[in-house]
Amino acid sequence: MDRALRDLIISSFLVFILLIIFFLRWSVFNSEELRAHPANKRNLISENILERGKILSEDGSVLAESVATQKGRKRVYPYGSIFANVVGYASIKYGKSGLEASYDNILSPPSEDYFWLGKEKPRGKDIITSLNPAIQKKAHEILKSPGAIVVIDARSGAVRGLYSFPSFDPNRLNEDFKALLKDTRKPLLNRATAGLYPPGSTFKTVILAKYLDEDGSLDDIYEAPAIFPVGGFRITNYGKKSYGKITVEKAFVHSVNTVFAQIGLKLGANNFKEIARDLKIDSDPGFDIPVRKGHLPENLNEKVTLGWASVGQADLLVTPLSMAMIAQMVANDGLLIFPSLTREKMIDNQKNPRRIVSESTALEVKKAMVEVVESGTGRAARIRGIAVAGKTGTAEVKSGEPHSWFIGFAPADDPEIAACVLVEHGGKGGNVAAKIFAEIVKEALLR
Repeated sequence: MDRALRDLIISSFLVFILLIIFFLRWSVFNSEELRAHPANKRNLISENILERGKILSEDGSVLAESVATQKGRKRVYPYGSIFANVVGYASIKYGKSGLEASYDNILSPPSEDYFWLGKEKPRGKDIITSLNPAIQKKAHEILKSPGAIVVIDARSGAVRGLYSFPSFDPNRLNEDFKALLKDTRKPLLNRATAGLYPPGSTFKTVILAKYLDEDGSLDDIYEAPAIFPVGGFRITNYGKKSYGKITVEKAFVHSVNTVFAQIGLKLGANNFKEIARDLKIDSDPGFDIPVRKGHLPENLNEKVTLGWASVGQADLLVTPLSMAMIAQMVANDGLLIFPSLTREKMIDNQKNPRRIVSESTALEVKKAMVEVVESGTGRAARIRGIAVAGKTGTAEVKSGEPHSWFIGFAPADDPEIAACVLVEHGGKGGNVAAKIFAEIVKEALLR
């Protein structure tokens, strides 16, 4: 055989082998990556022709579905802006977000070539969420300032409501997207999971739990001056009020900064970091949709930083979802069940609860939180005929009014619902967030 011909045959064979390897790589081993790639036009065809699965609430109400039109299929959101930030959107032009993005592999139709093989058109699978339409609609009704509401089943970790304001109408996403991006109020931001804020005095719940778990007592007595000097700086009470000598319980009930700064310093930076990280404040809690990681101050070994962080200030930043998790942990006798939006994830999370503090510690924290609502800063959260446990937060910021916070659960003696309310620049937590908390929890318990 001619040498040149032989070399040509060998070269052609090697090229053929390389093509087979390339084909196998992308059609078998990397098929999902290829399918999900934004440049893959087949996705556009599939989304426009085939039927994407539905997203349903816990009672079967449709939160998102694909309907047939003359131009193909269109994604429709019956509740408009009410569920927008959690359900998200699925747009050929602008991509996907929220549950639409997280469960895209389930909601999307199978990638079979039905039109080549003569198969019946496939459809995506439905997902059933734990979201409750009545709770979500109530949140939409009562939160009229930028902020967030998170409502969690205290025992299972199932999220019943997750609302962020301002919101947007996903049915008009293609028409409004550019305007939404320019909107300074950031309606596309899910404040419940991606907004970072100083927690203010709601974080005293964490410090109290750790203090009691380290053999502290609600009956311990501390000096509670208006100003507590530390490291050449000072920590002050809200309104610069002095309380004389006071028990730890009373300091919690009346939200005394100078006492909790002392408690934080006594615990030390390592204990602070330990419980914060156990609660997943600065890491991914494995939620169904993306959660922005919180921030722990980097210089906690400096006394003034640790002191202010112990009252929820300094550079400490958290999401409302994180604070709702803290309320759920206390309500659930010190066991944290990571939050979930679907039944499957809830079942998985319940298999791996995280013990944060002892049951006896959680009971003591509950006692103090009940007293906050009964006689302290959280009296606006009271609900007739139902015992409520909670903690207010008034988080100072560089400009504008403080952020208004409230976390808690009810009924206090047998918790069903844990919740967090944040109102950006809403003022005192006991005046604004506590009232909203009472309304949303009442809806959740009496629905």
